[in-house]
Amino acid sequence: SIADDFTQLEATINTALHQYGIEVLQQIGMKARLNDLRQQSEKLYQAMAPETRWRELHQQWQQLATQRCNKLQQLLHEQSTLLTQSLLADDASASLIDRSTAQIPLTQLSEAIQQQLWLPRFDTWLNDTGIALQNQLQQQGIRSAPFRAPLEKFTADSAAQCTETVQAELVHSTAKPGNVLQRGAYRLSGWLYGVLPLAAASWAAYHLISAFNSGISEGSPFLGTNFAIHSLLLIAIAWLIPWLLHRQLKPSLSAAARKGIANGVEAASENLKNALEEVWSEVSAKRQTLIDELDKISSASHDD
Repeated sequence: SIADDFTQLEATINTALHQYGIEVLQQIGMKARLNDLRQQSEKLYQAMAPETRWRELHQQWQQLATQRCNKLQQLLHEQSTLLTQSLLADDASASLIDRSTAQIPLTQLSEAIQQQLWLPRFDTWLNDTGIALQNQLQQQGIRSAPFRAPLEKFTADSAAQCTETVQAELVHSTAKPGNVLQRGAYRLSGWLYGVLPLAAASWAAYHLISAFNSGISEGSPFLGTNFAIHSLLLIAIAWLIPWLLHRQLKPSLSAAARKGIANGVEAASENLKNALEEVWSEVSAKRQTLIDELDKISSASHDD
């Protein structure tokens, strides 16, 4: 009937209005959400700073990290000097004989480095360094939260790494004290003070035998007391001079230990700088990942 057809048509129209009305509302909601995503993306971009500004912040980070690590290197050097003064003898004041037999307490020195080189105030210094680096970023409008955990790990690991570096340099330096030329001259003088006296004694014996044969066969005068005295003096000089040189040229273990510790402190400072650079690189890598994700979101929102 006409009434039934009208009722069916009315129901169809209401259903269509309801369906398409919901779709329109959904589209409106989607657009609002995309607009919100764009706004959030722009805020995140601003929070992470553009590349030019990020490079400037990196340079400021490096400058402050270098200043702080150089100061810590000075403090470590002062502390290592106090340790070596009490454990290492001064070779310059030792006699030649004492210098040839001098020994240094390497084991005791290594234990002192392990237990006494790193002081609690150095931990405080590194902790303050991390705070200073974070404050520097905050003053430039950059969030410091991503740097906090890596900097805390840096502070916690630094003491063991520094002492291990100094100990390794100490072992390396004392394994071959002196430079190549000094070690070569030392070995040569040791060889000479064994060979030259034999050569001088052989020369004296040759002339003594020759003079004796000439005296028997030709009636020439035999060598007297003067020759014996001169020969003994020659042999003594041929032994004494190389022996003195050998003792004088002996590489100093104390000097090598001091040099090794100084090199270790310098290397430890460089390692700290590198570790702080790794902190920056770690956060930079995470920042770049976020930027890539934001680019994808921004591209998708503009496409829609």
